[in-house]
Amino acid sequence: MASWGAGHLDVYVGGTDNALHHRAFNGGWAGWEWLGGELTSSPSVASWGNGRLDIFYRSPDATMRHSWYSNGW
Repeated sequence: MASWGAGHLDVYVGGTDNALHHRAFNGGWAGWEWLGGELTSSPSVASWGNGRLDIFYRSPDATMRHSWYSNGW
């Protein structure tokens, strides 16, 4: 879970399909969004600026994967 701005919250989880899923709160909860990928670990997320989120997770080949949101995927 992370926030990239006031009043905004983003939640990332690995689904039962081992893909990355996202849900946002911005005055109300949006529906779940499928982001793909193949996770073998829980995702970690960090924000380092307004409108920017970085998501990290381990893939089946044991490498670290990185996705980001910067005012759009």
